[in-house]
Amino acid sequence: MKTEQFNNHIKNINKRSMVASIVIVLVAFALRFTASPEEVEQYMFQFAYTVLFLLVLVHLKANNLKQKAIIRYITDSISDNE
Repeated sequence: MKTEQFNNHIKNINKRSMVASIVIVLVAFALRFTASPEEVEQYMFQFAYTVLFLLVLVHLKANNLKQKAIIRYITDSISDNE
């Protein structure tokens, strides 16, 4: 993998992660404002924890993809030098 390809791959991972996070937050706000006040009061903490959990999952998946890209870049660089 060339340096330019690697940088583009990392940028794409960052963009997808950011878009996924924005979508999760927007859906959370939409659900919060369309729910009745009783439902919001009753399920507020569970809802907040669910949103935080989803954001953490997106972040962990993005980090996993970045680590795989780094490993591939390093192994390709080593094999190119041999």
